[in-house]
Amino acid sequence: MARSKSLNGHYEPAPHNPLLTATNTTAFFQTVGHADLFQDVNGNWWAVALSTRAGPALTNSPMGRETVLTPVTWNKGDWPVFEPVSGLESGWELPSEPIPVSEGEGPLVDASDHYKFPPNSDLPLDLIHWRLPTPDTYLVSPPGYEKSLVLRSSVLNLTSLDGVSTGGKGQTFLGKRQTDNMFSYKLDINPSNLSKEEDEVGVSVFLVQTFHFDLGIVLLPQTGASNKSAGTAPFFRFRGMSEFPVPDTVVPFPSYMSIDTPITIEVKALNWTHYSFAAGPRDAQHLMQTYGFARGDQLSWGFTGTLVGPYATTNGRPGSQNGAFEVAVGNWTYLPQGQVIN
Repeated sequence: MARSKSLNGHYEPAPHNPLLTATNTTAFFQTVGHADLFQDVNGNWWAVALSTRAGPALTNSPMGRETVLTPVTWNKGDWPVFEPVSGLESGWELPSEPIPVSEGEGPLVDASDHYKFPPNSDLPLDLIHWRLPTPDTYLVSPPGYEKSLVLRSSVLNLTSLDGVSTGGKGQTFLGKRQTDNMFSYKLDINPSNLSKEEDEVGVSVFLVQTFHFDLGIVLLPQTGASNKSAGTAPFFRFRGMSEFPVPDTVVPFPSYMSIDTPITIEVKALNWTHYSFAAGPRDAQHLMQTYGFARGDQLSWGFTGTLVGPYATTNGRPGSQNGAFEVAVGNWTYLPQGQVIN
């Protein structure tokens, strides 16, 4: 910070610059900066800034940049003094009674989600498209699919043509931003409309097209298989991109499962460094099995933070541009389970 009585200078730098930083510290909150100063209704000064919960190693920050708040002492004629960001702030006294938010729409950032997608409702405002949606990609409770969200498959999967471009073809994916170091996310999927090889529906923890991990229900070739499409059978496929492809794990459906009955996929952030991906029958979740794990540092790039949600794709199958399938999902549940602050 520097100050002057004239825009043209001469400017006097603050003697204790930089005023707010985590550089060369062992703090859990790193990359602290881009601060704005404001006063509350009592005249006390605060700073709102950006930070990543990455620790001094700066390798694990899948949630990207987050907003942090820290108190500031700014006496008349002096330079402001910022409290270091620690995740548990103590400063100016807050109002004894919470002041309700009277404007704005959608849930607060620390809220859980439990969406049933009732008829005549809209998509919840905290759900995020990846790329602009093509027409009729996401339908809330259309006829025959009451209390469901129907996804229309895209030709491209979440990696797309080359990890960057899509050629305007769109990608069917709808995500909830990860707002908690630890969480549980569940989604019921009805995959009965999968009919051709490489038809796939699943759940992804998604950062960008070159950083994501997916657990999908996919039809793959199998000699002698007895299925809707002769020669194919359903598999669970766990795969990922972490700048470069991660080897696939492909597992046949257990004998007690079928694509003709709903399946629950569950993603958990077990701690601030690891995710698990599991699936099982919706009506017998004691049979859930874990099919893959991902590390947070495999999803740490840039500053935008991860999303979790469903996708549907034909994985580039020739001729599938006009042969999309529809898949119904429901009981969207995101449950916060803890914030790590040190």
